This record gives sequence, structure tokens and C-alpha cells, in this order.
Amino acid sequence: DDQAPRPADQPDARRGENLTPEQVRLAVRVHGQCRLAEGRSVFGSYGDNGLTPGMRRIEDQLEHGELVSETEKYALKSLDRFQEKLAKQIERHPDKTPEELAHEIHDGVRYTFIFEEDNYYDGTWEVHSKLEEQEFDLEFRRNTWTKPDYKGINSRWHDPTHDVVFEVQFHTMASWDAKQRTHDDYEKISDVTIPRAERKRVEAAQKEVSATVPLPPRCTEIPDYRKEG
Repeated sequence: DDQAPRPADQPDARRGENLTPEQVRLAVRVHGQCRLAEGRSVFGSYGDNGLTPGMRRIEDQLEHGELVSETEKYALKSLDRFQEKLAKQIERHPDKTPEELAHEIHDGVRYTFIFEEDNYYDGTWEVHSKLEEQEFDLEFRRNTWTKPDYKGINSRWHDPTHDVVFEVQFHTMASWDAKQRTHDDYEKISDVTIPRAERKRVEAAQKEVSATVPLPPRCTEIPDYRKEG
């Protein structure tokens, strides 16, 4: 959903204009933790360690399903978008510290697995099992297959080695395509400055696309989850 980070990603003054110098340094530091966890070197290459190589190993073990194409290109959120998201979170949650909010950005590293509709239920649980075998800890899962505006499952996992939370989404090809087609609409809806009439129009368009997505068998049986504490 945004550009891949450059090999030596540097802060973008335009993205950080709503952050104080201290908050920019915070964003750079937390984003650096994400980069280290993701496994990409400063030159943009990978070794055996890190989340992305780990996700590729899981993909190789799956009976059905695969990571979306160009996973390496989009696994790590770019620093400028990280700064932008932190600025929005600070504006929306004045009761929390910037440090808290920076560490709550759960999609600094993110992955998406796609399955054929008939294999979606079993494939989603198989990936869960593989993630747990690698000692990642499930913190949150939300099933939105019955929601009118977004179809799929989003989950958050904790990487204890790097103390980073990362996101894993589960889609069919149809739900992934709908997500991509409505991404601009999602961005507009998330913009607090958008006029009410425009928001309603965009929401209606998003729901219209999502309504075309077939529900995979048993997808609604996968429950929501939130780790206590």
C-alpha cells in the first residue's frame, strides 16, 4: 500500500513536518527496529535471519497458499509513511505518549497470504500453526468477512527476538483484489478532513466492491482474538 523503502531510508521532511524533532528521531528509531526485524540489510539484501526469510520458509512448507507477489518490496513500511502514520496517531490520541503510539504501529512490517477459496480455512490455520512453531505470539486477530466494507482476516504477531509487532493478513484472490481496488477509498475515509458527503460517497463505493467478493467456506468460523493484558 505504499512504496518500498530505499536501501538507505532517510527521513522525509515533508512526511515529518507535523512531528517535532524529537518525534522524528523516535520514528527513525522505531522504524529501525522494524527494519532489523524484517531482515533486510542496509543494502536491501536478505540473509537467513529476519521475518521475511521466515515468512518465505513458512510459504515453502504450505500445502496450499502463498505470499502475495513482491512481498519483499512491500514487507517493510517506508520511513516517510511511518512518520506520517505516527503524526496522525499523535493527533488522534492525545492521551497517549508518542513513544506508546510509535510502538503501536503494527504494520511497520506486514505480510499477506493468499489462498484459493476452498483452501482458505485450512490454509489460514496452517499459517497460524507455522507462525507459532517459530515462536511468534498471536496478539490480535480480526475476522471481517461478514463486514460490508472489507473482507479478510487481519492479525498481529509479536516477534520476541526483536520485540516488534508485525501484521499478517489472510485473503483470497478476490478479497485481495478488492482491497487493492479500494485502497484509495480507505485512505480518503481515514482522512479526518474529508467532507461528510464525500466520505459517504467513498464508503458506498467501497461497500459496492466488497459485496462482489465470495465468502470462502467456513471463513466465518475463524474467531476474533485479543490477547489478554
